[in-house]
Amino acid sequence: MRADPDGYTILMGQMGTHAASVALYPNLAYKPDSDFEPIGMVTGFPVFILGRKIFRPGTSRNSSRM
Repeated sequence: MRADPDGYTILMGQMGTHAASVALYPNLAYKPDSDFEPIGMVTGFPVFILGRKIFRPGTSRNSSRM
């Protein structure tokens, strides 16, 4: 479903709607990189990467292989 751009419609998206969906659903009805224009950030939050003390990957690249 598509609507004509009227300048009044606001969508509040997040990583799932604009990044992960592209990888999960190859035939999306929208293109996150060109169909939307960011106007501001509402919130931000830290991201933590946690592991056990005995887990020593050495580099972030090695840890992503686990």
